[in-house]
Amino acid sequence: AFFVSMGQGTCRLDAADTTGNGRGTTTTYDVTSRAACLDLCFSLGWCTGVEFREARLKCEIWNQTVGYFRTSSSANECIAKQERACADWVGTASCAASIEDLNATTRVDRLLRSCPQACADVTPTCPSDFRQLDANVGGLYLTSGGTVYQSQLEQYHSGYNMFFQMRGQVNAHSGALELTSLSADGGEEALITRARYLVNRLGAKVLLGPYGDESFEAVATVAEESKVVLMGPISKSNETVASHDTVFSMTRHPSDE
Repeated sequence: AFFVSMGQGTCRLDAADTTGNGRGTTTTYDVTSRAACLDLCFSLGWCTGVEFREARLKCEIWNQTVGYFRTSSSANECIAKQERACADWVGTASCAASIEDLNATTRVDRLLRSCPQACADVTPTCPSDFRQLDANVGGLYLTSGGTVYQSQLEQYHSGYNMFFQMRGQVNAHSGALELTSLSADGGEEALITRARYLVNRLGAKVLLGPYGDESFEAVATVAEESKVVLMGPISKSNETVASHDTVFSMTRHPSDE
C-alpha cells in the first residue's frame, strides 16, 4: 500500500460527516513524528488512513475509508492509505496527489508507473479545496500515451480549460462547480462503470467525454440513459455520437470551417 496526502485539514467519512473522528470510530496515539504515525498505520492491517497533528504529535488512526477531506488552517494533515490504480482514484484523491511509498513492492512500483505525467498535464482535476457544491461535473480523460497523445493534451488544455476557466488544483468554487475526473483508460465496460459512478453516485449533470469513437459512444450511451449532458472532442461529421440529443461538441472539424 502507499499513502496519499489529502492536504492540510481534517479527514472525514463523507461530506455530511462533521465529527472529525470517523463518527467516533478512530483511535488516537501519541507518536514522535509524522513518519512514526504512518509506520503505525502501515503495521495495522485495518488502518485506512491517519490524521496527524503536528503541534501535539497526535496520530489519529482511521479504520473506515477516508472519503472526504475538509481544509482548515490547523496543523492537521489527512493522509489516506490506498493501493489503487490511477484509473480508480475518485473524489479528492487524484494523480496529482502527494504519494509516499512506504513499502516499495513490485505492485506499488507498477501502480506508480501507471500514473503518467499526463495525469498532471490534463489540468481539470479535483480542486485542492474540494467540498460539496451545487453543480457536479464528471470528467473522463485518457491518461496513457498513444498516437493521439499530444492532440489529447492540446484539446484538454484549450477546450476544457477555456470552458471551465480553471487550471489544475485551482479553486473551483466559481459558479458553484464541483469537478471529479476519472481515467478513461481500459475497456468499454470499465468506462461505462466509471461514467455511471459519476452520474449515479456523485450526481454529475455534465460529463466530459474522452477521445475515441468507441469510448465516447460508451459514455454517450450512459449520458442518454441518465438524461445528462455530455461534452467532448467530437465534430459534426461524427455521425455516430452526434446523433445523441444530449451530446455537444467542443471541437470543429477542418471541413466545418
